[in-house]
Amino acid sequence: MTSDGRRQDETPWPRGTSQADGQLRRFDWTSTYMGPLADWPESRRAVIDLIMATPFPMASFWGPEALMIYNDAYVSIAGPQHPGVFGMSVFEGWPELAGFNRNVMERCFYRGETLSFHEQQLEIEREGFAETRWLSLYYSPIRDAAGTIEGVLAVARDVTTRVHNDQRRQQAEEMLRDINDGLESRVVSAIAERQLLADIVEGSSDPIAVLDQQFRYMAFNKAYRDNLHQAIHVAPGLPSPLAVGRSFDQVWAGAPRARDARRPLWERALSGEEFEATFDFADIGHQSDEEDPENLAYFDITFRTLRDRAGVAIGAFMHCRDVSTREKARLRLLQAEEALRQSQKMEAVGQLTGGIAHDFNNLLGGILGALEMLERRIAQGRLEDLGRYSRIASASAERAAALTQRLLAFARRQPLDPKPVDANALLSSMEDLLSRTLGPGVILEIVAGKDLWTSLCDENQLENAILNLTINARDAMPDGGRLTIETANALLDSRAKLHHGEVRPGPYVAISITDTGCGMSSDVLAHAFEPFYTTKPTGQGTGLGLSQLYGFVKQSGGHVHIHSEVGFGTTVHVYLPRYQAPPEFAESETSAQPINQKGAGEKVLVVEDEPALRQVMIDALRDMSYEPIEAADADVGLAVLQSDQEIDLLLTDVGLPGAMNGRQMADAARFYRPGLKVLFITGYAHRSSLEEGSILDPGMEVLPKPFALDRLIAKIREMLRSDNHSEKQV
Repeated sequence: MTSDGRRQDETPWPRGTSQADGQLRRFDWTSTYMGPLADWPESRRAVIDLIMATPFPMASFWGPEALMIYNDAYVSIAGPQHPGVFGMSVFEGWPELAGFNRNVMERCFYRGETLSFHEQQLEIEREGFAETRWLSLYYSPIRDAAGTIEGVLAVARDVTTRVHNDQRRQQAEEMLRDINDGLESRVVSAIAERQLLADIVEGSSDPIAVLDQQFRYMAFNKAYRDNLHQAIHVAPGLPSPLAVGRSFDQVWAGAPRARDARRPLWERALSGEEFEATFDFADIGHQSDEEDPENLAYFDITFRTLRDRAGVAIGAFMHCRDVSTREKARLRLLQAEEALRQSQKMEAVGQLTGGIAHDFNNLLGGILGALEMLERRIAQGRLEDLGRYSRIASASAERAAALTQRLLAFARRQPLDPKPVDANALLSSMEDLLSRTLGPGVILEIVAGKDLWTSLCDENQLENAILNLTINARDAMPDGGRLTIETANALLDSRAKLHHGEVRPGPYVAISITDTGCGMSSDVLAHAFEPFYTTKPTGQGTGLGLSQLYGFVKQSGGHVHIHSEVGFGTTVHVYLPRYQAPPEFAESETSAQPINQKGAGEKVLVVEDEPALRQVMIDALRDMSYEPIEAADADVGLAVLQSDQEIDLLLTDVGLPGAMNGRQMADAARFYRPGLKVLFITGYAHRSSLEEGSILDPGMEVLPKPFALDRLIAKIREMLRSDNHSEKQV
């Protein structure tokens, strides 16, 4: 394994023997967006292996420059430009198609869309001359293991010959119409004339048939007859039910399911509707819908109405073209893409769960070990070490809580307390802390933007994010350097959206943190926001710092972007939404009370389904002279609330088991007890736990888990004090 977690195979990659594999190995990728071939990630290699092993023309365009990698089958499309365009930007390889290819990259690479072009006419330069070619093209985004788009996959098919054949067929159809116009208005009564029409279409290798208005066969060719025999299972040597003048229903009587599927198509055509569609045998009733799509035959079918000189419909013309190869190739491609997406998802899930298990097992080991030593020392009567083991268990639990918060931040589910924040004032207050964190070898420079807007975010989370980025920068500059933190107002518009991902246009406060350290390679940069991904040695980093930053910024409605070059340092741009209302930094002044101030016997209903947590909250409330009443679920809690028992405050978990959660129980309780004080406790984000878009009513507050018992008591005291005990809830 390499230092960043990739497999280091003994056999050089790529291992294929095709011409394109050799071209890939020989090309110098070092100076391109792709980087050295040996450093390419497994997800990129998997896509390229799929391309090289595919027998139909496929190409891929990598990065914003759209660097081309294609297989041997694509050489026929590249033409004289091969092999010069291999590894070249598609914009440079085909400058005459730059506009077309920019549209493809804009929609697939930047927007994540899929595109398809059926028989697209293109003017391509061939050795100094313009040549008209028709191509059927299919484009889809290529995503890495984290789901980030890093390229575009193209499947191409040169259909120039087929288009020319179709043009000749259309000319033949027009000639057929001319012949039809020359026939008598009641051509259906003349068998000889019908036979003449049949002779015209007999030579086509595609199935062709003509019906009159009475659903009788006017003409058909051998290809249609052979196809019909297969559909209705006519054994060799048996007479054919198909003949000029016979009715459609008679011919298909032996295959009623197929007949009932085909008849509505003919009815549409005979009524004057002209249309084209792609059908497989399952669609038109030949085989069971449960059969493997690989065993089906696919046809492009064209229906045209035949009319006499007066414009009266006298019949309908059907032409079939076998497109099984095209459709099966498309299905295989879709299946391959789905398999690749599933593989990438499972790889990401494996990384995440493995990292969580590793870190939590370490923390649980510290907690369980400390508790076991506490039990031993108590049993031995050795009480002098109890405080040390208690502190060990508490420290491990606090680290576990911090890890949970980082995971919630990455998932955009952490509890946030967004308020107006002056980023300049925050950085000024942190300057001494940041300088001590960086050490004497790194120069800190803070460039405060003039007339900086107020941002809207969680100030504590922003402070933590800046500190984490400062630590990362320090580690990237082991020999010293300079760290610059700059603030500025930023307006992101629709054009900026192309460079900053999913950003809503509008005003933002930008905080840019730039170091002069070692920088990040493009491969490391692509994984920077993944949880548990780190380039630091084992034990020196959890790999959650940048993922936590990403989750915090996104949850705050902002955006984060990293620019980095190996050897030239890194800049992290954080964009936080502007606070539009007038800033109000002054917090309401409340008389502080000592943390150990006790209650006065207030009644607190505690509804919590976790027995251990419920018990410690009950004990803590009793220690502080409150009267707790406990309930394990919403049904029991609501029964207490509906009784005449005195209740001063409801303390409830949000995620309760059963049909009713904590918020629903609280809403129901306020029907009986208007104005009841409610303190929600939850392990999830405010919005995700209390329903998306919900707003807490007056007298309701939320406290995220895990919490210190002192903080719980202080919150309860504050809520009860705000009411001044003026009214008991009965």
